Amino acid sequence: MTPVGPAVEDSVHPCEREQVVGFDRIANGVSGNELAGYNPLEPRRDKPDIFAPETLAETVLEGWLKDTNVPGTSIASYWLTAAALLVWATMPERDPAWVKATLLDTTDSIIVKRFRRFQPRALNMSAALDRARDDLVLANLPSGHRVSLVEVLASVGLPGLVTDGALRRLVDSHKIELTITESGEYYQLA
Repeated sequence: MTPVGPAVEDSVHPCEREQVVGFDRIANGVSGNELAGYNPLEPRRDKPDIFAPETLAETVLEGWLKDTNVPGTSIASYWLTAAALLVWATMPERDPAWVKATLLDTTDSIIVKRFRRFQPRALNMSAALDRARDDLVLANLPSGHRVSLVEVLASVGLPGLVTDGALRRLVDSHKIELTITESGEYYQLA
């Protein structure tokens, strides 16, 4: 049988590849964000990249499932997949590397004494979505001139409250400038 695709070393676990997000589970609602059974695949690498909740307890899915407290890495994969899909749906023209960077750049640090090689990070879905929405607004603002709030809302295509939140964050971080006149709000890149 002829192998299909590029040859890959057998000794390299898929999680260890740069383009793959390595993940593990973190216990929900545990004080101090205790990691739930981390088993390093390769001690010389900074993997896993991200930890996600191990159950669906205390989520909107609680009423849909018989038992939302069944823990496991499988549940963590659902969390991470959902986060990646939501981030990517915000800007579908972006590549997987942008999705990965958005997820990893918005994580929360986990304080765990046994990790000396790297700082474990936990998924922060709200922060990842906010970053994706901010990037969408920035990508839709023309450079060199200001546009009205109505024009921003039309070009971005997100609900008004979501776009307003992104605009406020971008103004607060000085990435865009807000000008208020008698005729309305105007935005431009800083």
